[in-house]
Amino acid sequence: MLRRMKHLIKYTMLATAFLAFSPLAVADTLIFKNGDSLSGNIKMNTLTSVVLETSFGATITVPRNKIERVETEHASQSIESSTLTSDAEVATIAAIAPAAGGPFASTETKQKENDVKWSGEVNLSGLLQTGNSEKNAIGADTEVTARRSDDRFIVKANYARAESEGTLDEDEASIEGIYDYFFKPEWFFNSNLKFETDKVSDSDLRSEFGLGLGHQPYESDALNLNYVIGTAYIREDFSGAGGTEEDIAATWSLDYDQKFFSDVLTLFHEHDLEMPVDDAGAFTIETETGIKVPVAEKLIGTAKIEFDWDNEPAPGIREEDTKYTFSLGYSW
Repeated sequence: MLRRMKHLIKYTMLATAFLAFSPLAVADTLIFKNGDSLSGNIKMNTLTSVVLETSFGATITVPRNKIERVETEHASQSIESSTLTSDAEVATIAAIAPAAGGPFASTETKQKENDVKWSGEVNLSGLLQTGNSEKNAIGADTEVTARRSDDRFIVKANYARAESEGTLDEDEASIEGIYDYFFKPEWFFNSNLKFETDKVSDSDLRSEFGLGLGHQPYESDALNLNYVIGTAYIREDFSGAGGTEEDIAATWSLDYDQKFFSDVLTLFHEHDLEMPVDDAGAFTIETETGIKVPVAEKLIGTAKIEFDWDNEPAPGIREEDTKYTFSLGYSW
């Protein structure tokens, strides 16, 4: 009996030593957002994923945003890059952007997270008609976006002027700056500053500063959707004896675009609603809906409808305003 106990103790100690010093010893545990867990050894971290060698000998790549937390005995140690021996040994679960500032963030990763992705477009439109009636119009708009892993800056500018039979029908310009800070992959704080002028509506300068909370469930080359709810301070200076108006307004905005038919056509829509808190009946809505099609490399053609509604316009100004625009632009 005593001899049997000695053998059992000896085998137990040998097994324990083998597990402790084996290269497949389980030292790290990935806890996923759905509650599941996976144990093994972390072999490599990349910008988008963590490479784990499991306790059963497989090597898998796990996207960072699937991981809730990591329980590891050497979390403070750097994880050196390595080359996987074959594609068959790697099971790629998904490919998606990483969560910023994750537990595996290395100096290289943080540097890549600070890299800026630029995108934008410039569009021009025009009309010249002579003969029985004389009309001319010109329009230009641009939008530039700088995107990093956890924030985004957007600049928009528009100008439009139109005359018909010598009468000025439209003369307006605007510039807007938007800053979004993503505190979660899909949620962001929004701030915006906008200046507008509209000579036809006798608006010398309309200034707006807003803050809000935004949600972006989709962000990709094929589909983008985000919406923001917030509040804004609005000041409008009118020409002549129009004076100045100041309001605090509740705001709601939505921005959507999606590609169809193998990127041949892009459908887009955006709208902005502003409702003064002391006079809900004086709300305004600005909408823009249209399609974009590629004409040549980097060149796009755009057809859009702009519909604006001012529920309590200035005297002599209509409530609704509709404009159809066809333009040619450059995108990057």
